[in-house]
Amino acid sequence: MTVLKRLTLRNFKSFRNAIVPFSKGFTAIMGPNGSGKSNIIDALIFVLGEGRLKLVRANRLKDLINVKAKDEAVVTLDIEDSSGKIYTISRTINKKGQSVYRINNRRTTKHEVVSLLESMGVSQKGYNFVLQGEITRIIKMSPQERRGIIDELAGISEYEERKEEAVKRLEEVESKIKEATILLGEKLSVLDRLKKEKEDALKYMELEKESHNIKKTLTYMEIEEHRKRLEELEKSVEDLKRTINDLEEKKKEFLTENDELERKLIEVVEKITELSSGSDEAELLKKEEEYIKKEIMNKKEQLNLLERKQLKLEEQLVKINESINELKKKKKYLVELREKLVEELR
Repeated sequence: MTVLKRLTLRNFKSFRNAIVPFSKGFTAIMGPNGSGKSNIIDALIFVLGEGRLKLVRANRLKDLINVKAKDEAVVTLDIEDSSGKIYTISRTINKKGQSVYRINNRRTTKHEVVSLLESMGVSQKGYNFVLQGEITRIIKMSPQERRGIIDELAGISEYEERKEEAVKRLEEVESKIKEATILLGEKLSVLDRLKKEKEDALKYMELEKESHNIKKTLTYMEIEEHRKRLEELEKSVEDLKRTINDLEEKKKEFLTENDELERKLIEVVEKITELSSGSDEAELLKKEEEYIKKEIMNKKEQLNLLERKQLKLEEQLVKINESINELKKKKKYLVELREKLVEELR
């Protein structure tokens, strides 16, 4: 699983110098208007090699440089691949709008940067980042369109392209088989052309074999596609379970802290009752009572937030498990179909 570790900005848009660390489980950037949320996303898109000005919200590339900067803007991204290796990717742009790319401080090309990112499952055309304006559009998408986004993120789209290419080849082969069959039927009535008929028959057999091989390849690709999808979903299940367990631990901590605060509150109230009204000590205890009440209210609000978050995660976990069961059934069917095709070919 590819993970963003840290984003460093120098003279990029509204940032003179800034370091944005990404903790484990990071999914979104939030903040008030004008705090620089969109500029951080622009920086991420920029360092990944995006050249379309519309997506980075600029009329010219040099407009990305901070107005107070004298020379250039630099965006650096530390990214960790699934094996745990960390790469440092940077992109520098000068006042002329010229870009320089680097990988681990070694100057390189945009193509090499894009290739490295694609090997880690980060594609320029993919939904690596969902911008503010895209959220509403995704919510209004049909289930089929949202499925397309999930397939693209999971890398299934690549297999779909290969599958379409194989299907196209299969159609061409089947067309040739039909042509060869017609030709073979016509030649059977002509004895003096038996040699030609034999050649046509052999060609027909070769095409039949190729047809079976292509069907077998298509089935294998679908099995591989389902296997990878299953791995992704099972990984998601493990991540969700860990997150839910973490939430349970936090809830226990909050409940313990809340019990302690309520015990202290009872003690304070009892002391206030014992003291004469208006005394300095009574007034101090009343302030402490108000403070403890606020702390208890705050803990309860945090606990409610954790419970709502846990409920959403559990609902998501149920849906993912349903998808896993469906994929397992389809995979079993495809494996049986592939074995049947192999046996027919044999």
